[in-house]
Amino acid sequence: SIQIVRSLDPQTLEQLIQDKKSFVITFFSPFCGHCKHFAPVFENISERVNNMDCVNLDCVKYGETCKKFKVMGYPTVSFFLNGNKNQTLSGPRSEDIVVQWINNQKAANSIPDIEIQNVEIQTENHNVNNKSKINQTQNTATNKTTSAIIQKPTNKQQLIFYLKLVLTIVIVLIIMFSAIIYAKEWRKQHQNVQEVGHEMKEA
Repeated sequence: SIQIVRSLDPQTLEQLIQDKKSFVITFFSPFCGHCKHFAPVFENISERVNNMDCVNLDCVKYGETCKKFKVMGYPTVSFFLNGNKNQTLSGPRSEDIVVQWINNQKAANSIPDIEIQNVEIQTENHNVNNKSKINQTQNTATNKTTSAIIQKPTNKQQLIFYLKLVLTIVIVLIIMFSAIIYAKEWRKQHQNVQEVGHEMKEA
């Protein structure tokens, strides 16, 4: 289930402490630009960490409570272990950095993480997606091979067509060449006949 950042007052914060709860709290000011930027980031963080309450406290409304916990600037992100202030985050407050910091605090204090099951499910989904991609690649390769095989008869038919065309041209050329030779021979024979006829007349 999606966790929502709860806004506390001094009484509800004190109740968490008395119940020896472990939680992450952001001390903020509604007039702080960095706090306004961090608010949606902290909401995302609360959805990414399991078995850990994420809460906040308005230091303008409840200044005395913030002084009690020595809040020096805004936003201040602190980790409470079993009702006691354990660590305060220093440095950048990007989503991934804060999530890693919370997970480190949980691991250092042996707080169980329910997200292990989610990681296993995500890993299985990742493997399924990889198998699907491999199958798609294999299917694509098979389709290309099949397409190439189908195209081979077409190429063969084209080759046969061109061979027939060349053969036809050769035959036509042979016929034309033979006709030319025959015409020349006929002319020679005709000339010889005429010459013989002239000789016979003169004789």
